[in-house]
Amino acid sequence: MNVDKRQLIRSTWTKLYEQTFIVKHYFVIGDFGLDASIKQQMTEEQTTNKDLLILPVLDNYKNLTLKIKHTFQWLSDQYDHGMDFKYVLKCDGDSFVHLKSLVGEANNKEGPNKLNLYWGYFYGNARIFTKGKWKETDWIFSDRYLPYALGGGYLLSKNLVTYIGKNAENLRTFNAEDVSVGFWLAPVDNILRIHDTRFDTEWKSRGCQNQHLIVHHVSSEEMLQYYKNVEEFGQLCPVEVKAKRRSVYIYNWKVSPSQCCKRIEESAISLSIKPVNY
Repeated sequence: MNVDKRQLIRSTWTKLYEQTFIVKHYFVIGDFGLDASIKQQMTEEQTTNKDLLILPVLDNYKNLTLKIKHTFQWLSDQYDHGMDFKYVLKCDGDSFVHLKSLVGEANNKEGPNKLNLYWGYFYGNARIFTKGKWKETDWIFSDRYLPYALGGGYLLSKNLVTYIGKNAENLRTFNAEDVSVGFWLAPVDNILRIHDTRFDTEWKSRGCQNQHLIVHHVSSEEMLQYYKNVEEFGQLCPVEVKAKRRSVYIYNWKVSPSQCCKRIEESAISLSIKPVNY
């Protein structure tokens, strides 16, 4: 993510929580192999904004999972040294987050397992990538990926973040970071997994809908417009728009993952936040 993109995020949806919530955002950047001039620019940017988390990794698509590992290790270390937090939201640079709604609802989650919250838009029927930039050569565990929340935006509780951080050296790494997180958390007991259709985080957005908490794959122009809409009207969309031929599914946790995700028209549901504990 370049400087202009980070500045756009600073000037749009991250501003929406100022003086409302105790929230801290970080842009995670790998500095391995960067030119001295770029490192100097990053130092100046950090001096001004104090929101860069600079890690000793090569910053490319192949290392997204490694960046997540290092990030969770850093957060776990910070917690051990006195920095407390409840949740971590991981999202992409082209995601718009309606923070007021997201944070307010996260803080109101109830139940004995809310400390092990894994919240997003889940997929359990994904085929293994055999070509392209996400090609997996080391996946030997099943003929599909294990259930995971899509990487455009998902939220983890502190317990799960620190679990991954403290065990990072022993966790197997796959090309897709969201797949990897789902794999790492698969054996953990008492996780509250919530599949939420308000996380619009698939490969293409379903359009502008006011119920959405996160919208993925938005352009710079759309991000700015969403921010203006929320600031002026308190909602993402003065007029809702649904993308053609884009449907959702309510994750069925009672069947095998290969049968989990039967798509329906979003107009047929108003909301789906079915939790599952296992």
